[in-house]
Amino acid sequence: MIVFFGLRSARIESRKLDANTTCEHCNSENSFIASVYGNYFHVFWIPIFSTGKAIVVECNHCKKTYHLKDLSPDNQKAVQNSFNENPPKKAKWLNLGCFVILGFVFLFICLAIYSIILSSFNDDYEDNYDTDYPTYEESKIDGETNDDEYVIENPDPKWIKTLKKDLLESELYPNKEEEPVSYALQQCLDTETLGLGEDDIGYYYEVNDDEVLILLQPWNLSKLNEKEKNAFYKKIDHCLDIILKDENYKRFIGVYDQHELKMQKTPKGMVKDSTAKSSELLKEFYDKI
Repeated sequence: MIVFFGLRSARIESRKLDANTTCEHCNSENSFIASVYGNYFHVFWIPIFSTGKAIVVECNHCKKTYHLKDLSPDNQKAVQNSFNENPPKKAKWLNLGCFVILGFVFLFICLAIYSIILSSFNDDYEDNYDTDYPTYEESKIDGETNDDEYVIENPDPKWIKTLKKDLLESELYPNKEEEPVSYALQQCLDTETLGLGEDDIGYYYEVNDDEVLILLQPWNLSKLNEKEKNAFYKKIDHCLDIILKDENYKRFIGVYDQHELKMQKTPKGMVKDSTAKSSELLKEFYDKI
């Protein structure tokens, strides 16, 4: 039966003793060679942690070996004095497994902390989206309208909730196999020239029968002027003409930035900036699904 764990020993250092010693077997003088062995616990022959050291003495003349405790008191004292004056080197590799285990524990803790922070960020992000579309309604007292008081309500229609969920799932690095349209769009858009940064756009798309939804989330859109924004919107259309040239899809396009829709475009038309925030052009796509 093969044992994959247990105790083993490894020689750390050997030295010839200069002290006055006598072999108790052959009476040879000053012929001892002392070796220090490190004992360790192993798993699959990988050292996990050290379990101590042992000193073994061999007579270079008759090859008789002794454990330290088996030597005469004078010989024991000579061996111990030699190692006290010149201690053997430390074999840190005997604790290799401990360092590896501690490394994995540290990595696990870091990943857990990162996961908690990321989860908290996503929760806050969703909460921010939930307040994107506040509406103001006049409050009524005893059936009469009070123009001085307003109640802020957030109806959050179902289609807007779905839109926000899709935006949260947008990919900065779309996969060619799983998100071919987003991937092709990312490759086509020259975002560096447009001033948006190469990796600063989230992409999302969805197909429903003969309709396709394209959502983009450029983080630096607010830095562009009106002319640069229009060039970006025009480039989106140009790229989709190339990507969807063989498909007769009705296109529904949304560009999102700073928690607000900055552009909506459907077969019914296009709206931008402040008008895009309150427009419901994309509602037609979401109502059907």
